[in-house]
Amino acid sequence: MNRIRAGAAALAAAAVMFVLYPALRPWHDESTAAGALAAMSASTWVPSHTFAMIGFILVPLGLLVLARTVAGTGSGRTLVAAFVTSTVGAGLVLPYYGAEAFGLHAIARQATTNPQIDLLALADQVRYDPIAISTFGIGLLALAVGATRPRPTRRADPGR
Repeated sequence: MNRIRAGAAALAAAAVMFVLYPALRPWHDESTAAGALAAMSASTWVPSHTFAMIGFILVPLGLLVLARTVAGTGSGRTLVAAFVTSTVGAGLVLPYYGAEAFGLHAIARQATTNPQIDLLALADQVRYDPIAISTFGIGLLALAVGATRPRPTRRADPGR
């Protein structure tokens, strides 16, 4: 029973983290230098992104506990697959979130004192690097797949 509570607590905590992320993230027009500077240099930029990263870590942990709880049942295989897929997805999105949280914040902090820094160009290099955006996109797709549950197949009734 403690295992079920632990899994549920991990998933509930992940939900809280995913609510805190957009609630605390500074929202400004990041297509302008002033907006990007205001958002990325804000004191809440790093903590808000960190909440999302914690959420991405907690989801697979919650699924692992639930998969172990229902091991040997028809749902066990589905939850193991969800755990594996979500873990891969989280692993692929976390580097991107780290670059957003720490890299863009550091660049923006430097740009506040050095107007020669082209924050928008550097932010685009961080965000739209082909490998970075590809792994992020694949990670998001893996998380989406991990969150879906295939329709259970019906077994033929041996008595018929």
